[in-house]
Amino acid sequence: MAEVLPAPEPEPAAEPLAASAEPAPFEEAPASGLAAYRAAVIDGGAAELFYEKASTMLLRAQLANVIRSEGPVLQAVLFRRVARAWSVARLTRRAEEHLARLVPHAPVVGGDGAAVYWPEGVSPAAWDGLRVPDADADSRRAIDDIPAEELGNAALYLLAQQDATSSEGLARAVCRLFGISRTTADAEDRIGRALLAEPAASRIAVEDGLVCSLRR
Repeated sequence: MAEVLPAPEPEPAAEPLAASAEPAPFEEAPASGLAAYRAAVIDGGAAELFYEKASTMLLRAQLANVIRSEGPVLQAVLFRRVARAWSVARLTRRAEEHLARLVPHAPVVGGDGAAVYWPEGVSPAAWDGLRVPDADADSRRAIDDIPAEELGNAALYLLAQQDATSSEGLARAVCRLFGISRTTADAEDRIGRALLAEPAASRIAVEDGLVCSLRR
């Protein structure tokens, strides 16, 4: 008579993940459908004419053009863009003060304390824009050249793909979205401060190193 083997014991059910388990990092930063950043095209002038009274109207028009085309744009980016078009080798305090007198309207202090120039009719509180680089080299920006509001919008965009992640993972994903391959400590700090300012502050919760999206 054949020996009857005992029935195998059922495998224990897998335990659910602990609620405190850290969310998986972003696999990639999806950027399909996002607008590309476009640097304004400026017809420059001669460096020796930069401070001349005869150049005032042209400089005013160029400053307005950059704000209209690239706004919101950090003051440092705006002044650097125009100064370089005039072959001004270095953006000195004198050059900054000269351009500050000619800029069409006052800047708004951003969430990180930086001066930002906004196009007329655009409300910083309501702006949800996000511009990413494409194949054009001029569309790439350093992390310090991106307004805090735009960094916050990038975080909101990424958290729409995944509800929560680590602060470090989110910072890396934001940098990657803007074509920045290396996430430095300064970049992580700047992105972290952007999350504490609007528009991100009221829609993101940061606690114990985790960043979560607050459903509206």
